[in-house]
Amino acid sequence: MGRTATSLMGHNRFHAPQRPAPQEPSVSDDELTDAISQSFTQASDARFRETIELSTDAALEAYDRVIIAATKLSRSRRSN
Repeated sequence: MGRTATSLMGHNRFHAPQRPAPQEPSVSDDELTDAISQSFTQASDARFRETIELSTDAALEAYDRVIIAATKLSRSRRSN
């Protein structure tokens, strides 16, 4: 970076207008507490749904393996 760009960045950093601090909080403590609680509930719900989906997939795969093994066994017995 050139000297001009560096000095301009320094000037902007130290001479930027300051925002006044808000007089009242934009969110009440109760609203903040509710939002945090809902956030945890949504995360827990998402994890629960994911667990159910993974469990269902695992059960279906196990069922498929059992059916395939039973079919193979049945076919081998018929041929004998």
